Amino acid sequence: MNGVSKLCAALAAVATLGFAGAASAETYLRYNESGPNRGSRADAVQFFADRVGELSNGEIKVDIIWGGALLGFKATADGVKNGVADLGTVLAAYAPNQMKALSIGDLPINESSDAWVGMRAMYDLMTTNQQLKDSLAKQNSVYVTNFHSTAVQIDCREGIEINTLADLAGLKMRASGIYAKILADLGVNLISLSYDEVYQAYDSGLIDCEAGYFYTIKAYKLYEVIGKVYRIDFGQIAGFAVIANQDRWNSLTEAERDIIRQAAVEMIDHFAEVQITDIDNVVASLKAGNKVQVIDMQQAFRDELFSAGKTYIEAWKEESAADGLDADGIVDSYTALLDKYTQIRDTQGYPWAR
Repeated sequence: MNGVSKLCAALAAVATLGFAGAASAETYLRYNESGPNRGSRADAVQFFADRVGELSNGEIKVDIIWGGALLGFKATADGVKNGVADLGTVLAAYAPNQMKALSIGDLPINESSDAWVGMRAMYDLMTTNQQLKDSLAKQNSVYVTNFHSTAVQIDCREGIEINTLADLAGLKMRASGIYAKILADLGVNLISLSYDEVYQAYDSGLIDCEAGYFYTIKAYKLYEVIGKVYRIDFGQIAGFAVIANQDRWNSLTEAERDIIRQAAVEMIDHFAEVQITDIDNVVASLKAGNKVQVIDMQQAFRDELFSAGKTYIEAWKEESAADGLDADGIVDSYTALLDKYTQIRDTQGYPWAR
């Protein structure tokens, strides 16, 4: 070998060693987030990415691609499955076939409407139930952590009185998802609107009420056009999760996966604290100066609503059983976990308040 050849070989060896060293020192995970980089959920995503970096001493970097620049919500499940992204935020409602395992989180079951209880129960269910893990594995995906929409409430224009379920019949209302179906069964006249149309719909008299969330009342300034919020704390969207590409997940070391799992649980507690604190602040703001009444509905009203929703829980069971899942067993496990975290909340308080 001449001098030039020896030099080239030496440089190649150095480059190879350098590359190997860099690869072992840093692990990059590309995270697709279809939502914008603002708001409490964006804060939670960034919290998760930051905690992964801190817990790994900078050796794992979660690179967030915001605003659907890589994949929109409807494309994320397939995008993660195919390795376009290593991690991604998915909604079961946008990918009902691929993400059927997650859709249990959208059902109105017990205290799932509480953000902390709901997310903690979903995390435990999705990380321990082998059938649900296998369901996601068929999509080349692994569950990582969970988000939550907070509980559904009913806000109405001035003059609307709701005391019993019978009072819902005939009301013109904007609602979505499974909760729209339940309300329609109770005689509500559904009006299809996007959230940015709700304010004008109230102003013009097109709707009497809408089934939404405390944070949307604030974000869309609905407090200017409503007179009451009936606090029913009924249902939620918790089929709303972070998933990982299974091949990429399996390529990580056990220590790396443990770090991601720890950050995932910490994110749930962080996000729940932000959401619940924000709800308390919104309620206080609505009540200030008697601008908007916030009426806590009786438990009997809520019980009747939950009974009305059982039809859709049974429908979920039938669909899941048709896919070969032990649907009754899964619902029982989820219910037990909800009861577990409800008891922890009621006896010990939320983790950030202890």
